[in-house]
Amino acid sequence: MATNERCILPIALLLVLVVALDLGRDASFFTYFDISDKKKTSPTVSASTVMKDRQDNNDDRCLTFDQGGDLDLLIDEAATVYLLTAPKGGGSSVRIFLQDCFGGEQELFDRLKTNKFKGDHVNQKKAVDFFKHSGRKTLFIMTYRDETDRLGSAIKHVMGWMCQRGRAKDVVTPEIQTVGNRSSCVIDETEFVEKIVRTRNTEIGGSTLGLYSCEFHDSLMENMPNLVMISISRLDDLFRLISRKYSSCKEETMRLSSAALTKNWDYYLKIKNGTNVEINEWLGHKLNHLELELKLHGRSSCQGKTRRMEDQILACPNEAIYNFYDDRTRNHLI
Repeated sequence: MATNERCILPIALLLVLVVALDLGRDASFFTYFDISDKKKTSPTVSASTVMKDRQDNNDDRCLTFDQGGDLDLLIDEAATVYLLTAPKGGGSSVRIFLQDCFGGEQELFDRLKTNKFKGDHVNQKKAVDFFKHSGRKTLFIMTYRDETDRLGSAIKHVMGWMCQRGRAKDVVTPEIQTVGNRSSCVIDETEFVEKIVRTRNTEIGGSTLGLYSCEFHDSLMENMPNLVMISISRLDDLFRLISRKYSSCKEETMRLSSAALTKNWDYYLKIKNGTNVEINEWLGHKLNHLELELKLHGRSSCQGKTRRMEDQILACPNEAIYNFYDDRTRNHLI
């Protein structure tokens, strides 16, 4: 009997060791016995924690404009926030907002204390330059605008400058009539399309597809900046979020549009049968055909990536998304 016990005891010990080694493959075994490395957690909730939780739960990166929400926390963590605008993407509104609420742009070395918020119009080259040279505490908030919608806005903008300020008067001559305090401007449709739109005159040529180029998308993956993309339609929400916390600017006093052109003008294009068609009506019939018919995407590249980006932005309830470009990891402000 004693011999049998001496044989059984080593076998039992061996079985215990095998079971322990098998359990050791599971990190939870070591966590239970407090012998694994533990990550120290911050006692306060940060934007990084919020976004990391979303990653762990396979959630999206959509943002809200609520106080205390994801975007608010990201702005809090940032040392500098750049409001970048695409062509016809709210650049004038951003400039006016920064002027009214923060005293406008300041040179870095003009004074010791500098504004947290800065703004800039960007093209593809400038955007890539920003991403390349940004630090970890820099947050970019960039506006997005559908290219067809941008083109329609640019056409009206250029037409307004031609009629009110004489732009391109050596190319096209508008017919202007004034009755009382209201003026009307008529431009020949063929001349306007061929000499102004097809040639991508000034703002008409500032394509968002040219901004969101292959170089733009490659730069995001190479530099991994902290980037929030928002629809131009949500700029007012962004301004309200920022102004409530960081400035004494009151919502009711904020100017959200430029007064470069007066509003008491009507614009018409004279079509081939001699009829004058108001510009908004004309765009309603023609706008969705112009890009293809006039081959206006000549400077664009990687449109597929841009359209996937658009889908991600527009899929968010508030049309605002953090680091859309990185599906593998989240880049946080740390």
